[in-house]
This record gives sequence, structure tokens and C-alpha cells, in this order.
Amino acid sequence: MRKIVLIAICGIVLTCGPAAALDTEFSRFDLDLAAVQASGSDMLRSGNVSAEDDEFEVDYSGDKGIYKYEYKSPKKAFLYSLLIPGWGQTYAKSSIIKPILFLAVEVGSWAGYVKWHGDGNDLTDEFQRYADLNWIEGDTSEADFTDPDNPIYPNLEPQSYRGDLLDQYSTVDDDSLDFTHTLPDTRTQQYYEMIGKYDQFVTGWIGFWDDTTNVLPEMRVTYENMRKKANDKLDDANTMILVSMLNHLISAFDAALAANRFNKQQAGDTWSIKAEMKRYSATGSIPVLTVTRTF
Repeated sequence: MRKIVLIAICGIVLTCGPAAALDTEFSRFDLDLAAVQASGSDMLRSGNVSAEDDEFEVDYSGDKGIYKYEYKSPKKAFLYSLLIPGWGQTYAKSSIIKPILFLAVEVGSWAGYVKWHGDGNDLTDEFQRYADLNWIEGDTSEADFTDPDNPIYPNLEPQSYRGDLLDQYSTVDDDSLDFTHTLPDTRTQQYYEMIGKYDQFVTGWIGFWDDTTNVLPEMRVTYENMRKKANDKLDDANTMILVSMLNHLISAFDAALAANRFNKQQAGDTWSIKAEMKRYSATGSIPVLTVTRTF
């Protein structure tokens, strides 16, 4: 940044009177001038005025001109838009289009999240109800362990997941077998995922017993399609969160750049004008006009 300073000094000294008056008595003007000079000398001798006051000095520090320079903090602009996309652009006095655009993306992303997350939860409830009706784990409660080697499960259906385990392996506990997966004790998200994803649990589907040669019964295929639709909706909702986060970051960096551009534009055409009285001696001052342009 360069600064050009122009200083105008205004002073007029007039001396009047005919040459012949030099040989006559002092005029009134001469007497007044002598009195002023004498008073100035007395001030210097009394120590009220230092020798530095006899110099012509102009100090430009802290000048406040009639044109005020407005500064926009890039840090503030960054933080504003990081909190609310578009706020920093408004602070940096960007085009109105940018705040509207960033705010629209923010509102749209959250609206999409709410919509798709709700749809995903509804579809999740739907496929879980479907599994509860069409996949049978088998009731192993109220078992009779009178004979530990041959326990009796009066409520266990043979055509069920644990009923098939009992028939094939003489146990209903898959944790005691050399299986890759163990069914959770409660119906969690993992529970519903496993019964439709792994062939180990195919015997629990009602359609399996209609045709045991069909590894993928129709009900399981339907169930997996329902789970996929629900997961797709939830994935779309998560994508909207990522869009919102990206929108915050882009808006924040753009706001900081906008603040820098604003400052450069302000500094590119700044004029300052200042008028004041400056002392050039112990007893004399003259008006000084300072014109400054920063670019």
C-alpha cells in the first residue's frame, strides 16, 4: 500500500510603509511587533516552551480524514459463515445472491435429511414387522433339563431356526457350535441384519420349509429388498448431513475471501483530508491542509 501526502501551507506576510519612515519614530505596527517578539523571548527564558517547539513539525499518525476506511475482519466472516452459511457474506457485504444461495443449500440439506431419515425409519419398522411375522427363531423357554443329555423344549417348533439346530446338532445354542455368527439374545439392529444376510439363519424363514432345496426362499428375498430400501433412505439422509457440513466450510472460506476483497477495494480508493494549525516557531503558527490518498 502506498500513500501520497500533499501539504499546503498558507501564510501571508505584509510589510507596509514608505522608505522615509525608517528614519522616523516607530510606527504603531512596529511597536506591536516588538512587544510580541519580547513576549516570545520571555516564554523561552521561563522554560514554558522547549526548543523543540521552535521547529515545524507535522505528525500524520492518527489522522482521521473526512473519508472513513471501513474494515471487515476475515476471521469474523469465516466464523459467522461457519455457524450460519451466508452470514459471513452478509457481513463482508458480498452480493445478495451468495447469502441466499448458501442459506438455501443449508435449508435444503436439512429438509432432505428430515424427509429421508423419516422415510428410512418408517421402512425399517416395516421390514422388522415383516421379519417378526415370517422368520421364526423358536421358543426355547420352559425347557425341561431333567435329563441334561436330552433336554426337552415343549414350546419349540421344529420348523424354526433353533428347532432345526436341535434336530441337526442336538442343541439350541448356536454359540456352542462352530458357526461364524451367533444370533443376539435381543432383537437389535444386528439381529435383523443377520437373519436376512447370512445363509446360516435361512431355516428360520417360513418359506424354507415349503421347498428345502431353495436356499433363498421368496420371503427372505422380499425381506432383503425391504431392508435395502430402508438403508438407502438412511444413507441419503446421512449424505445430506455431509452436504450441510461441506456447505458450512465452503461458505466460511468464501466469506473470508470476500472480506479480503472488500478491504482491498476500500483501500484502493481512500482519500483523507485534514486541516489544522501547525506551529513553526515559539510564537507563530500557520494553517496546514493535508490531503492523503491510499492505494
